[in-house]
Amino acid sequence: MPLAYLGTGGLVWGSIFFVAAFGVWRLWPWARTLLLAAIIVYQLHMWANHLIFDTSAYSRQVWPFQIGISLAWIVVVWGFLFLPGIRRVFLKRE
Repeated sequence: MPLAYLGTGGLVWGSIFFVAAFGVWRLWPWARTLLLAAIIVYQLHMWANHLIFDTSAYSRQVWPFQIGISLAWIVVVWGFLFLPGIRRVFLKRE
């Protein structure tokens, strides 16, 4: 994987998640939506990287485990942001 690609991807995703985290901390309603979308798009981006750049047999061998981790991240983030109390706080701020 090219170093510039890794650096740019890290900078972009770090910036997106920093903005989302700051917005969630400040209880801005758009931040919840951003975080819900970002976690999905981030996981899709990671899987595009796997499909394009994973070349060894071992890297493909651990894909089932990595799929589980990706799904767990999505379930945890979405589950937390859809808790009734959390959702209510963000809806009140609109």
